[in-house]
Amino acid sequence: MANTLIVLLDFIGFLGFTVAFVYSLKNFQKTRHISVTWLPFTLGMAFLAAFLFSNILEWSDFHLEVLDIHPQTLDEIENSILVAAIVSIFTSVLVTREEFLKPVSR
Repeated sequence: MANTLIVLLDFIGFLGFTVAFVYSLKNFQKTRHISVTWLPFTLGMAFLAAFLFSNILEWSDFHLEVLDIHPQTLDEIENSILVAAIVSIFTSVLVTREEFLKPVSR
C-alpha cells in the first residue's frame, strides 16, 4: 500500500511539473526576443518532471521487471537530474533579480 501511495503522489507531482514546463515553454516562446528569463525555469521544470518520472519507475519496480536497470544506477541518475534542476531553478532566480544583473559602475 505504501508503494502505491508514493507512486500516486509522485505521479501527481509529475503532472504538475509537466504542466508548469508546458506553460513556461509557451511563455518563453512568446517572449523569446524580449528576454530569456523563462528559459532556466523551463529547464528546471523539465528536469524536475524527469526526476519524478525516474522516482516513479523506482518505486513501482518497473525498472527491475521491464527495463532491467539496476536500482543503484537509477539512484545515480536521479541525483544528477536533481542537481541539474536545482542549478536551473537557482539560475532562474538570479536572472529575475535585477539588482544582481546590473553592470558594475566605475
